[in-house]
Amino acid sequence: MIKAMNMANFTDANCTIHQLQLCVRSTMEIEEFLSSVITKCKKIATHFNHSLIAQNELKQIQTERLNQSGLSIIQECSTRWNATYYMMKRILTLKDSLVLYSGAHDIPILNADEWLDLKKVCCNTKAVRRNYKGVK
Repeated sequence: MIKAMNMANFTDANCTIHQLQLCVRSTMEIEEFLSSVITKCKKIATHFNHSLIAQNELKQIQTERLNQSGLSIIQECSTRWNATYYMMKRILTLKDSLVLYSGAHDIPILNADEWLDLKKVCCNTKAVRRNYKGVK
């Protein structure tokens, strides 16, 4: 991709992608409500990524109690804003499983308003992600 852009004398694509990433990242950090939700999501993801037992129990809740396919939590990667989006989207997808899991375990869980905020952010970020993929 980079070679093709260089051959076409289009050298600003990497800067454009990087600038977009910086803009989205800084917006996520500036908004206090969003920063708080992201922090909780990171703690939830870290809990499951550090414990195979927790991962298995979450999948068991999904498959046996909720008749869903067993999905894993996605860990955020700080260098890519879209990794934060994927983490938040997956946590939103697993809301019911996470609420059931949190009833028996001491993990941070989002309150009702935070779940709504997360849903709004994921909807708004989806459009940015779609446009980002077009630039990429």
